[in-house]
Amino acid sequence: MATTIVEENQQDTGKTAAINALAVVGFIALLIIGIALAIYSTRYIPVAVSKISGIAQNHANKDGDDGLAVVTSSSTIPFGGSGTIITSSTTTALIPPSSYRAPAIAAVAPATEPSETNAAVSRPQAPYGLPDLTVHIIATGYLAGPSTDSFVPANIIPPGAHPAVQFSVANVGTNVTGPWNFGAQIPSYNNTAFASPVEPSLNPGDHTVFTLGFNNAIPGPAQTITVQVDPTDSITESNEANNSAAAAVTILQTGS
Repeated sequence: MATTIVEENQQDTGKTAAINALAVVGFIALLIIGIALAIYSTRYIPVAVSKISGIAQNHANKDGDDGLAVVTSSSTIPFGGSGTIITSSTTTALIPPSSYRAPAIAAVAPATEPSETNAAVSRPQAPYGLPDLTVHIIATGYLAGPSTDSFVPANIIPPGAHPAVQFSVANVGTNVTGPWNFGAQIPSYNNTAFASPVEPSLNPGDHTVFTLGFNNAIPGPAQTITVQVDPTDSITESNEANNSAAAAVTILQTGS
């Protein structure tokens, strides 16, 4: 009987030792796994985050819109005696073809062949055919100050104000215009005819907005302002019937 009790005690002691040994081994394994995870996090997670940030930054840098280039010019032109015509223009032009940028598109080749990169470049269609100058009166009005920036749209011009007209000239054709000019018929005591200086060439799709003001206006209820582009027909166009536009204004007399 005593021998049986001793054997049972020895078996319990062996089980306890085995359990303790397994616990120690498990603790050591967990400790090793924790150290390995810490080393992995320190070495690889910042690299992965950096790569993701770099991809996002590259994508942000590619975003953008090459829009339109704006060129402005202004001039003051003496107009007989004490009279003055003030003109200004703002030209909206297409960006030249050489300024266009297009991303390179990588063509994925089969594994058995070397890879290659093809650049896809978008270019505007080259000019062809004929240009077509057209004019459109945007608004009549007057200048509230000494510059065209003070233009006030109105159909009735106050006494003593400088009448003005805003109009656009566009090339709606398919070729460049070359140098061109415009003329205007205005109700002024100094002279009723005005000829602009030579204007720079317009590409297809370009347009220019002019503001033209004058003084010594002739008063009246229906004074007409007429604008004509290429008045001497020096440019061969696809349509010669859209080169003039007119608008009527009422110019109040001083003291009325």
